[in-house]
Amino acid sequence: MKKVIVCGPPHSGKSVFLANIMAKIPCDQYILIYGCPDGEGHWSNIANQNVAQAIRQKGVFDATFLNFITKSIRNAEQRLVLVDVGGRRSSENEIIFRECEGYIILSSSPEEISAWRQFGDGLGLQCLAELDSRLSTEESVLYPNQGDGILRGLVVGLERGTFVNSVVIDVLVKRFKAIITANSQMTLAEKEADISGIQLADKIGIEDRTDPFLGYRPWHLMPALKAVKRLYSKKIIRIWNIRSFWTASAMVIAFQKSLVELFDVSNGYIAIPSLKPKKSGSEIGIDWRVNEFDDFTIVNFRINGDIFDISTLRKVYPPAVNQAKGVIISGRGPIVLGATIARAYSNGKHPFIAMFAAAESGRKQLSLNGQKWDEVYPVCGPCVEIAGQNIGRLIPVNTENLKFEVKEDPIK
Repeated sequence: MKKVIVCGPPHSGKSVFLANIMAKIPCDQYILIYGCPDGEGHWSNIANQNVAQAIRQKGVFDATFLNFITKSIRNAEQRLVLVDVGGRRSSENEIIFRECEGYIILSSSPEEISAWRQFGDGLGLQCLAELDSRLSTEESVLYPNQGDGILRGLVVGLERGTFVNSVVIDVLVKRFKAIITANSQMTLAEKEADISGIQLADKIGIEDRTDPFLGYRPWHLMPALKAVKRLYSKKIIRIWNIRSFWTASAMVIAFQKSLVELFDVSNGYIAIPSLKPKKSGSEIGIDWRVNEFDDFTIVNFRINGDIFDISTLRKVYPPAVNQAKGVIISGRGPIVLGATIARAYSNGKHPFIAMFAAAESGRKQLSLNGQKWDEVYPVCGPCVEIAGQNIGRLIPVNTENLKFEVKEDPIK
């Protein structure tokens, strides 16, 4: 077994539950695929929740989205593949279920558990757990073992932005680690990599890896770039499992003279083109919004239809903006898209390039003497400088300006 769905009715805390699971399993060994276009991601439970809700963009569950999700599950090479699906027993979810082998039910409604069991079992999947979910102050508890190999219990306190102590989650984590061990053979993509996210994290001494990004934080950016400097003369560089999009983008910029290929879970290694900004930006699959301020220009992008067509990557040039000012990039999309946009601006003379990093908005920062970002900048989002004189610097920008369509002066 390798591919496991987490299902159940709406408002049961599935996304928060998965965030708690991810904090306790090796972050280089799994991938979480979001099978519902609700606008959330790996960053959602880490970020300041006001920021998360302000920038959240829900998508449409259409044929394009469904094809993207099934392809992602089918092609995923990680040792454990977790899939978060929507709360309906629909024909679309039936298709997603058929791509997996096991499932876990998390339900705030006890009567829904039997209905989901019938749905999952009927599609030939193995039920791993039946879990009740409550927003209460009681403790999580394991229910008596019924001898059928299914974990049963109660999980409590799955509110957005929280991490809980739960004996049920701990037992489930042990099962997931066993699945990872059973699938421990190295994949071809790993073997072909010049830079491995986990090996680089080892090299630069990242100790806390409880987040979904292998523990990469803004202050690791400069050490990471120095650690891979030996590869600068290499013609082709393959980067595997760098989950921090701004770290991957910084590397693509640093390897300016190389052909850089980033690993994409659905498509394998993707070459990042070296484009130049033009006029108002490419109209193929992307909408752009440009807001120029005193010290920088914010370039917001949004994917048409929510799913980006990788085959158009070489045609996605961003809008030309004032090269006398820095550029801040804000938008949601695959890492290869963000890296392509960042690399295009690096071909100009901008004093710096930065990317909005929503996950950092709810975290403690070394640059703030250990204070959480939102304690110091409650109405601002953090943007990480990935190219310039102060790589790793966090730039505060009014969250409203980091959304797609709002225009007002940034707070600095």
